[in-house]
Amino acid sequence: ELVERPGLDYLEKFGWDVFDVNELDETELPDNRDSERRVVLEDRLRDKIKELNPWISENNLNKAVRKITQVEATDTMEANQKIFENIVRGISLEQDRGKGKKNYTVEFVDWENPENNDFLAMNQFRVEGPGTPIKPDIVLFMNGIPLGVVECKNPKIENPMEEALDQMARYQNNRGHEQDEGAEELFRFNQFSIVTSKDEAKMGTYNTPQGEFKPWKDAYPATDTELKELFDTDKLNAQ
Repeated sequence: ELVERPGLDYLEKFGWDVFDVNELDETELPDNRDSERRVVLEDRLRDKIKELNPWISENNLNKAVRKITQVEATDTMEANQKIFENIVRGISLEQDRGKGKKNYTVEFVDWENPENNDFLAMNQFRVEGPGTPIKPDIVLFMNGIPLGVVECKNPKIENPMEEALDQMARYQNNRGHEQDEGAEELFRFNQFSIVTSKDEAKMGTYNTPQGEFKPWKDAYPATDTELKELFDTDKLNAQ
């Protein structure tokens, strides 16, 4: 309530669909996974692919989903890079749309019209790994793909940002322990990892060393004026 709920509330004001596991029944959550080792919300991904590519056949739809969810790679970093390329550039698939078979680009994201995408935030998203399952404070999905992980810490604890950074490194299996920990599957898709406490936030990506997370000070693409109008800044500063 002290660290997750305010973050979810702010995201909701920005237009995100927010799901709080503490307030909703399990049947109300958008979690259609058949295993907690899987991390993509495939129903949402499939719906968005069909919406952005209305010409796509069922066979090519299945291929497109696999291009995101079943990338072949030697390690998490290589998978992360390949998935990034697929999301940003789209993929080419062959299909007959009435004039013979041709290659067409399948888009996973509407980059020109951001409002056409599906933005979803969920807290305590449980993911199984080789050790203890992880439950990041907030996971951010775009079109069903978990692109963001946010770890929030109570500012009243000792060294909250350091603890958040260590937690993020554990999630990523990036603490150098002999025994695997965390759940790297989530970070095959991750494009930004955020640690925050009260009004302080730092950002990195998968495999960013703890000491190299950078302070997040710029509200871009929003402006400071827009944020002041959107949020009750007096209430925010009092937290």
